[in-house]
Amino acid sequence: MSKQSAPIPCFHCGLPVPKRYPVAGKIQNDDVWYCCIGCKAVAETIQQSGFGQYYQLRDSRADKPAELFADTERYIGFDQIEVLDEVSTLLAPDNTTSDSQTSASREILLSIEGIHCAACVWLIERQVSQIPGVQTATVNLSNHRARIQWDPAEAKLSSILAALQSIGYTGHPFQPHAEEAIFKREQKQAILRLGIAAIGMAQAMMYAIPLYFGAGEEIGDEYRNILRWASLVITTPVVFISAWPFFTSALRDIQSLRPGMDVPVSLAVGGGYIASVWATITYQGEVYFDSVSMFTFFLLLSRYIEMRARHSSGRSEQSLHRILPDFALKLVDDTVVETPIKSLHPGDRVLIKSGEIVPVDGEIESGISQLNEATMTGEFYPISKQPGDTVLAGTGNIENPIKILVTKTINESRLNLIENLLEQVQHQKPKIAQQADKVAGYFVSAVLLISVLVYSYWRIYQPESAFWITLSVLVVTCPCALSLATPTAITAAVHALRKIGFLITGKQTLPGLAATTDLVFDKTGTLTVGELRIDSTKTTPAYTEAQVLELAKILEEDSEHPIARAFKKLPIETPQLNCTQRRQRTGLGVEGIIGQKPYRIGQQSFVAEIIQNSDSELPASFTGSSIFLADGSGYIASFKLNDQIRDHTKETIDQLKNSGLQVSLISGDSSDAPQATATQIGISTVFSSMLPEQKVEFVTAQQKLGKQLVMVGDGINDAPVLSASDVSIAMGSGTDLAKTHADAVLLTNDLSVIPMAIQHAKKTQRIIWQNISWAILYNLTALPLAASGSLEPYMAAIGMSASSLIVVANAYRLTRIHS
Repeated sequence: MSKQSAPIPCFHCGLPVPKRYPVAGKIQNDDVWYCCIGCKAVAETIQQSGFGQYYQLRDSRADKPAELFADTERYIGFDQIEVLDEVSTLLAPDNTTSDSQTSASREILLSIEGIHCAACVWLIERQVSQIPGVQTATVNLSNHRARIQWDPAEAKLSSILAALQSIGYTGHPFQPHAEEAIFKREQKQAILRLGIAAIGMAQAMMYAIPLYFGAGEEIGDEYRNILRWASLVITTPVVFISAWPFFTSALRDIQSLRPGMDVPVSLAVGGGYIASVWATITYQGEVYFDSVSMFTFFLLLSRYIEMRARHSSGRSEQSLHRILPDFALKLVDDTVVETPIKSLHPGDRVLIKSGEIVPVDGEIESGISQLNEATMTGEFYPISKQPGDTVLAGTGNIENPIKILVTKTINESRLNLIENLLEQVQHQKPKIAQQADKVAGYFVSAVLLISVLVYSYWRIYQPESAFWITLSVLVVTCPCALSLATPTAITAAVHALRKIGFLITGKQTLPGLAATTDLVFDKTGTLTVGELRIDSTKTTPAYTEAQVLELAKILEEDSEHPIARAFKKLPIETPQLNCTQRRQRTGLGVEGIIGQKPYRIGQQSFVAEIIQNSDSELPASFTGSSIFLADGSGYIASFKLNDQIRDHTKETIDQLKNSGLQVSLISGDSSDAPQATATQIGISTVFSSMLPEQKVEFVTAQQKLGKQLVMVGDGINDAPVLSASDVSIAMGSGTDLAKTHADAVLLTNDLSVIPMAIQHAKKTQRIIWQNISWAILYNLTALPLAASGSLEPYMAAIGMSASSLIVVANAYRLTRIHS
């Protein structure tokens, strides 16, 4: 390297290579120079790992890895189990493998510093994925987050973070509270670019007006040139500051051989500016500074509005987590200790005062109050809660102080589950969005080809108009509206549905709901609450209803059977009675001694065994009951138990049927309960005594007939049929397995939300097709006008921006749901 030569950039980071101590190296047999040993080590690591393509894909130089290898030990702290539990999520072991030694995997969401483009994403994913023990590594370019799953037995988190650092990126656990700072910085930059473009547009238009209306001929060439130079000075910041993101994005698209919408935008802005500069310097031809400034302003304006909508959605997601307090009042030996909510674990006791937010999921230990669960379920009316009831993180205690027993950590809470599901569904693209992106990609290529043909034609027949007509074609056909048509509508619909308690978790849920022909409901826990209640009580003349209920509650006190819970919930105090020799007989009932007297409660055959009086017969009034109570002398009482039907169920079924949908009930219950429930709520098609595999066969058979089935269930036995159906909805109170296999979760357990969700899904599809149709119609109409020379460049800029704003405004109609 000659000392007299000009400084050359470092092959890796682009900084000047010091002339006195240059670092030499070879990449694919080519001599290259580095500014330091660190850059050389990083570049060789990338090359040796087989990722040399990174240097062809990137659109900017990498960050200088100063002292990369001297500070990697700082990550060792992340390998401590306490830290891992705080920053990552422990996943269930993979039961699909026969290896009994398989350990549970962990998942972490990292914020990555130093990402510039798609090449960075490509490099990070491949570098991390090759670490032994890493199962998946995906990076989201839009928010610079990486979601990584790994086996802690094979790989350490410190090694993953060190691997990122070794290629010039810094990763740290994602913190939701930092999202707002990112939004503010992005908005500040957008406003700066928009403001510069607005000022430039106004000034450039002011200077252009005399030229457009012929004043330039009257004032002479000298003053006309002054106006052109003034326009050049005004427009230059617009191009190199406001429009700069278009150029960097277009360059990345060209390098990856995937032309996007910024390619024609950059050609239009850059071409118009360069042609105008040339005309100004040579004093020949026309200038388009006003059109360049106006096009940049309107395009930035439409993207600013799109960004505000995206930020609004992001804040809606993060608003769930931001409402949580940082600290909770933990009870330690009845002493209140202020404790970070991340330090709370199952078994801890927490005091929640009136007006405070519940910090974690738990169960009320003492106290009766009302809680506002609107943030979680969409239910705006306060819900009464008493000891034994479940409370959720993020809900508000609005009446009396309560003490709760923590049942889940904050990372395991339903609040965290909802946030994770929302994030996952935002990263997914339905087929219609993928098709729109594909069409947009082809459309850009077609526009570029048409622009060449248009320029060639006008260059032959009217050379002085060829450039500005081609400029109009490039501007007016920018496929912004086509690319915005689907994602804006889906984002608005997903968040609107979440607000009413309908959480979408699958990418095909909205199209599937819109095409629904049949709904299939499970019975227990879906159409019904899933908890038995005492429907009626019959007694013999010697006992009152209060007495027999008291006896039944005492007998069932230690049982966890669903029937026992129906008695245990009765608001009856039993301080004076004591049951001894209590014994539960599986499948039959419970027996015990109360006040020196034997009692049994359960099935009739089991209860009858205790009756010593052979003349005792079952009273006629007890016929049709479910449970019987007797002592040694005879029958005492009978109880009829039923599963309570959910509120608004009949109205919901009627609404679905009136919409032209077929409604069926399938259940594994072999009693007459499914038919009775169906009759009560207006369902005519009932299938009972069905095993899980039979439910799947039923759904598959219906699908072969061309029907689009939506399955609504809640239990473990519903998981297979939920997976088999076209769209599956799990009840919020259902099992985790059911919710895992579902495309949507009904957070409120309110079935009346389902018809609203179906109607909103249909509205979403209509608006998506309206947006796509408008975008296509606009381009098909505007392209011939621009190609024929009927549109000035500024008119094309206004038309393009207006088409994008119309699409966004139309999608915003989905933010409201009408019941």
